[in-house]
Amino acid sequence: MYYGIYIKKTDPFTQAWSMQSRGWMTFAQVLQTVAALEKQINHPPHAIKVTSGETGDKLVLEWSRIEERKAELEDRALMARKELATL
Repeated sequence: MYYGIYIKKTDPFTQAWSMQSRGWMTFAQVLQTVAALEKQINHPPHAIKVTSGETGDKLVLEWSRIEERKAELEDRALMARKELATL
């Protein structure tokens, strides 16, 4: 199947998706490529998405270290509020 792999780094000036790879691949090759990109970036926040089809209209996978970090911060804030409430 034809896949496109995109990265979005979330520095203040780059909010657009940039294409990293595209072409005919098996899904195993796509996952290997995404894992290699994730290892290469190795620092949040960023996001990776995979689309299928020659027009890239079908979203297959979206991996976001942005949302994960946000959820972690929200959890920390909630725990801090609970600790303050018990004092």
